Amino acid sequence: MLFRVLFMTNLILGLLFWSNIAPEPDWLVQIHMLIGILFVAAIWVVGLAQSRRKAGSIGLFASSFFIGLIIVFVGLNQESLLPTSPHWVIQVIHLLLAIAGIGIGEAAAARYKRGVAAASASAA
Repeated sequence: MLFRVLFMTNLILGLLFWSNIAPEPDWLVQIHMLIGILFVAAIWVVGLAQSRRKAGSIGLFASSFFIGLIIVFVGLNQESLLPTSPHWVIQVIHLLLAIAGIGIGEAAAARYKRGVAAASASAA
């Protein structure tokens, strides 16, 4: 659920910035960045947690780590990447990476839950 709340909050902020409906005051951009970092940290934590379970996947952990790094890199550097008229391409890439991040985070959370359920079923 945390992924969804963080993602939706940042999606709304990002769309407001992108559409120029709301101005981009520095403090609001900083909040957007903080929420993004928390989103990536949550992906990493769940990716690591599921990999530590008996049925966990190292590949899923590696994917969560990799997508998180790319999201942070693009997010922190998007102002300098294609700063002229095709800048919208970077914004779309950043959005698609975040969508991939939530997908990987949800997959990791589901695998973690299955691992917990299997462990408790075998303990019973």
